[in-house]
Amino acid sequence: ALLRSANQGAAVQLSASSRHVRTLIVNGEAAVRTQLHRLCECRSDLDVIAEATSGAQAIDVIQGSAANLLLLDSRLPDMTGFELLPFLEPEAAPATIMVSTREEADQQPSDNISYLYKPVDPPQFNTPVDNAIADSGFDETAGARAAHYPPQIIGERAGRIYFLEAHDVEYLASAGNYVVAHVGTH
Repeated sequence: ALLRSANQGAAVQLSASSRHVRTLIVNGEAAVRTQLHRLCECRSDLDVIAEATSGAQAIDVIQGSAANLLLLDSRLPDMTGFELLPFLEPEAAPATIMVSTREEADQQPSDNISYLYKPVDPPQFNTPVDNAIADSGFDETAGARAAHYPPQIIGERAGRIYFLEAHDVEYLASAGNYVVAHVGTH
């Protein structure tokens, strides 16, 4: 089935089948998404439930699904993968593998993220996936994690997507076809 994201108007691809580890691929490059999908298909424990091409689509899909594993590109058309991560509640967020170049990973080190370096090949793929699944404590019998997310407002300014914590917004104002969020001096 295909879903259309209200934010981008682009298609989000969903799978109807379910194996074990529900996997979401978020990447702006069609060739890389295809390569990651093929690598997932080679493993009987991974089921790709959705693909997204932008951060806004990823947020929509993560909130609407029970993904256990997130293969997240470090560079998306509307934001970086690193900008997306802080807005996922740790208890409900899927285990994450950042797909990036080695240089990008060195610039944004994180103890909580596994890395998969481009170009991705089969031997390189399995170890971080196994580690992310093991570290997440994913238990197939327990089912999907609870989807509880903090209240946020997603906004756009100069072609970039920003996340605002709802409690930081002072007020919202109508501006024709838009809504302007006032946060501090912005």
